[in-house]
Amino acid sequence: MNNYELMQNFLNNIKELAIDNPDTYIDEDIVYSCLIRYNIPNSKKPFENITHKFYLLYEYFKNNKNINLCEYPNFYFLVFQNGRLSGNEIKLYAPYDSKHIVEAAKKIFSFMAKNNITHQSKIAYIIRNDDLVIRVNTLEDAEKVIAFIQKDPFLRKNLLKVNPFLPNNNGIGMAMDNDFSFNSVLCEIISNFVLLLRNQNRINDLNVENLNAYIKESIPKIYDLDKRDIYKLLEKTTSKNFTLKDFYTHANNKLKDKYDLNGKRIATNPSYLEDAVRITEQYHPGYSIGAINQYIMNGNATGFTRKENARSNLIKNISPEMIMDTIINYLISKNISYSNNNDAIKKYVNSILNLNKENINENKTELNLDLNTIIEAIKRAYINTKFKYNKEQANNALQVLLMTGSLSYFTNQFNDRLYLKELSTKYDLRQCIMMYLGIDYTKSSIDDIVSKMEEIFTVKAL
Repeated sequence: MNNYELMQNFLNNIKELAIDNPDTYIDEDIVYSCLIRYNIPNSKKPFENITHKFYLLYEYFKNNKNINLCEYPNFYFLVFQNGRLSGNEIKLYAPYDSKHIVEAAKKIFSFMAKNNITHQSKIAYIIRNDDLVIRVNTLEDAEKVIAFIQKDPFLRKNLLKVNPFLPNNNGIGMAMDNDFSFNSVLCEIISNFVLLLRNQNRINDLNVENLNAYIKESIPKIYDLDKRDIYKLLEKTTSKNFTLKDFYTHANNKLKDKYDLNGKRIATNPSYLEDAVRITEQYHPGYSIGAINQYIMNGNATGFTRKENARSNLIKNISPEMIMDTIINYLISKNISYSNNNDAIKKYVNSILNLNKENINENKTELNLDLNTIIEAIKRAYINTKFKYNKEQANNALQVLLMTGSLSYFTNQFNDRLYLKELSTKYDLRQCIMMYLGIDYTKSSIDDIVSKMEEIFTVKAL
């Protein structure tokens, strides 16, 4: 069978399991257990424990300066390493059974040590179809290892079959997954798809073609870039037309991304800020401008919602120092002019949300009742906020509005904030306040403007 047929066969096994056990949730762990023993004949003793053989490898490599061996608590692998990885490495799967894995490891890691290939590799405690995994920094190093295995009769002959969802280069699986596990993400996807099909009474539709469509539909909902890259790779490998060339195209594009010494992705993807704004506005209208300013000023991202991982993905991928560059680059790309940082943030948010606010004529008299209606609405929100909390909260709400355009500090007890939000889709509330106060306040400080509005709201009837 070819890889596509092997993938379908695996999904048939999962489908049969789901049908035979209708009350059992086919979770990621169940799928994973099936996957890592898939296509290993019983004669090769899948899941056989081989830790008692590890002393042979410690002894063999003890004097080799280019190979370090170690084990970590609760990490069920013997780890081999030489040098430091880039954080964006190529992953190779070269599994062997218990009879051959020690000799295979001696050959493969001796070759890598002799050629001083930087890598971090591991051998699992049990036999599985991913029991020997190698990570290297470049495609060139990956090809050297693959060529060596193919040229050695012992290594070539005794390779176990890797799982068919992997790109396969002469029997060796290839992937890129960074801090994630390719196999774990795959199993999570299959588990979620099985649950979806069960809920729709469509479990018989579990096949590779439908899985490919499900992966494709899911990609826009994946906000972590590294995880999204795994989805994109799986979209390729589950396609009937997949070739190894597709993996190399994927890998060459992904290798352009840079990572720091802690394995954190350095390349800034502006979509994380865009997503944070959209999702925050969806759940908390009017909050995003204040959230951006707060994040820039003190690194506090709590103004952004946690929903759909918007906040955590932003923190992970875009630092406060990078926010203004991200915003300005976006505005430049859209040919949107701006006068200062506050104006840039406002125009950025409006553009992301596709808000085409009507321009308010600078001539105050042409607004007539509209301006008074807007100021009256702000006054009501100010007074209600003052009575519910205190004068400091009300003044703070005005200050935040003037600084960022955010309405988040006004009370919504009487739908004041909601009404101001509706007005803000048509009018620039900050500009309305300045127009109401007149030209004398165009160069005043925010504190002076707030003090004046407090005085007006206290003694002046509009």
